[in-house]
Amino acid sequence: KPSDQDRLSAIVVEIGDIAAAIDSLEPRLRAERLVASDIVCQQVRSQFAKVMRALVEASLAVHAANRDFTAFADHMNRSDVSWTSLNPAFPLFAGAPVDPNGPLARFLGDAVEGGWLKSSDMPMEFR
Repeated sequence: KPSDQDRLSAIVVEIGDIAAAIDSLEPRLRAERLVASDIVCQQVRSQFAKVMRALVEASLAVHAANRDFTAFADHMNRSDVSWTSLNPAFPLFAGAPVDPNGPLARFLGDAVEGGWLKSSDMPMEFR
């Protein structure tokens, strides 16, 4: 009967062998993952395009609404009207509608770079 020390040594060797086998398989697994990912991306390309077009269109609409909201707020403030009783909710997530480095501007810029938005359709404020 093998001693506990012998069994432990055998287990340590087996763990080392398994770790070496995993290490030797990892490059192949990464390569196969890339192949599989390409196949999946080909299958979902049209669905992704539909989602991206909707997101870009919605972002353009948010930008237009944010621009209108900001113009309204600026007019009220210049007119010295205390309009907090209207309970405004400020669209801070959209950034300033004239900031070419704001979140919407960056997203739309990425959309132009990715071919999802024509550069001519980029809002003038962000060019």
